[in-house]
Amino acid sequence: MGSFLNPLTLLKSEVTAAGRNFHSVDFLRGIAALSVVVFHFKNFGGGGADLVRPASMLDNVILLQWLEPIRHHGSLAVMAFWAISGFVFMNVYSGKRPDGFSFFIRRFARLYPLHFFTLVVVALLQFVAVASLGHSIIYHQNDVWSFGLHLFMASEWGLQHGQSFNYPIWSVSAEVLIYAVFWAFVRYLPLNLTRLFFIWLAFQLLALVPGSGLIILCGVYFFGGAIAYSIYRLWDDDRQGMLLLFGAFGLTASAALGFVGRSVDVPLTAWLLPAICSGLLLLVAAENLWLGKFFRRTRTVGDITYSSYLWHSPLQILILLGAGWGLWSVDSLFNDAFFVFYLALVCLVSFLSFQWIERPAQRWVLARYDPAMVRKPLIAAP
Repeated sequence: MGSFLNPLTLLKSEVTAAGRNFHSVDFLRGIAALSVVVFHFKNFGGGGADLVRPASMLDNVILLQWLEPIRHHGSLAVMAFWAISGFVFMNVYSGKRPDGFSFFIRRFARLYPLHFFTLVVVALLQFVAVASLGHSIIYHQNDVWSFGLHLFMASEWGLQHGQSFNYPIWSVSAEVLIYAVFWAFVRYLPLNLTRLFFIWLAFQLLALVPGSGLIILCGVYFFGGAIAYSIYRLWDDDRQGMLLLFGAFGLTASAALGFVGRSVDVPLTAWLLPAICSGLLLLVAAENLWLGKFFRRTRTVGDITYSSYLWHSPLQILILLGAGWGLWSVDSLFNDAFFVFYLALVCLVSFLSFQWIERPAQRWVLARYDPAMVRKPLIAAP
């Protein structure tokens, strides 16, 4: 793709992969993950029984007041994850015809080892909590059925009956079904901007049906991100300035619509999805024009995305377990010093996990089931 000479032809042309990494997109994904970590800081007040503290305790953390939008709306970062995944998957698979086995193995290698490891850690922590304190911590539906759902990454498929084990994996659980839908399309149907729009539109219409659920919503954002990637591929390298202006305009307009939506009933997706997609275009254009070196230096932020997402809840459970044992008080967790310590701890554990668990396990699975795949680029999403 490329060149703006014949827009109608471009709309019908199959999108092809750019054959490069976008460090700016990885950086945004890392920031979104840390936003979720900040948003979930409130869980320190929901340990259960005598570990429960009122939400007003969060007001003691001055830094959280500085991060007020994230404190209250950090959950929206999950939608950014989904859109970024659509962008990244198009960058890896568009123009190709991946077979089902190789696609599945790459997804399994990327997601499952760390998921399984943290699931076992949380299960052991909750077992110890119930045995020593008489109750579970933060997430309480930790029965055999829920463990089985987590084991098969099905914790958000509509079969669950509450929040359980390492609950934040719910967003990935919803996303893996969309991966299957994406594979079916990219395998058997050349994806162009027109087809992607109609796929996105189908998910958007399904999302309007009451009770459609989070899986459908995930599809809306995932294929929205895929469209953003396709729009990026419309621009040649010498038109990155135009792409920058396009992204900036879209982000500004979306933000204005979101601001209006505070007083008028504007659907969340109507402004949030365009804002995320415009932000992606703005970032990749800025990376191409000026900030390439900067974003390459931020690679670690993107690397720890998945680890930070899966480790922050186990760390919270462990810390509250210590409070339950009387090693420290729950009240001592609601101050700026602990807030900074906790964020640093999550980042440190996530970095070590990426280096010693996540990436080695990914390479081991790929080497075992298809040695040729080890030489291919490893997908960083989600």
